[in-house]
Amino acid sequence: MVKFGARSKNPIVGALFGMLMVPGSIALQAWNEYRTIHRTRGLNEASEIVETIEDTSQVNPSFDGQLVHMTGEAQANGSLRDPIFGVESNAIRLQRNVEMYQWDEKKESKENNEPTYSYRQVWSNGRINSSEFKYPSGHENPQARFDSWDAVAPHVHVGVFELNESLKRQKGDFARMEIDLESIRKQFEDDSLPPLSMRDGYVYCAFDAD
Repeated sequence: MVKFGARSKNPIVGALFGMLMVPGSIALQAWNEYRTIHRTRGLNEASEIVETIEDTSQVNPSFDGQLVHMTGEAQANGSLRDPIFGVESNAIRLQRNVEMYQWDEKKESKENNEPTYSYRQVWSNGRINSSEFKYPSGHENPQARFDSWDAVAPHVHVGVFELNESLKRQKGDFARMEIDLESIRKQFEDDSLPPLSMRDGYVYCAFDAD
């Protein structure tokens, strides 16, 4: 009887929820269409008044205050250097991506609403806080020895025009750099760097959990 009573309520709740969702979905669709039309109109208007800068080697005063368009090669003035590993490049952006092999928790709910927890080791960017696990014992994650890092060149130019911070950070087509393990080891004191190895262009660092 309890199961029958619970099931008899589900269609009613589902119907009410569905009736509430219909006007909400219509309003959301109308808002998305409005934004699309507004954006399209803005782009069409911009295409009619935009001026193209043919020569990026000089500033044309006649374009001051106008919407302009230009293409060219962006170049950074100076090099970026990883403060820990010493990797250096004349680049617009330089990133160090660090992942740690660690425990991850997965929660699953059964039909009786009693959750079950399973654990597996995965590569993950940043440390997963194992103290928040349901069963942390035996699944403790150590503190990461190194963190990911990102830097943007302070000055980047296309001809005489300097890019702002937003445009520089849009640079996302990264290329993997060649890394010399011996050069990295020289950045550390003799006993401060755990053993390093390289495989498939990735540097692996092994260290013991505290």
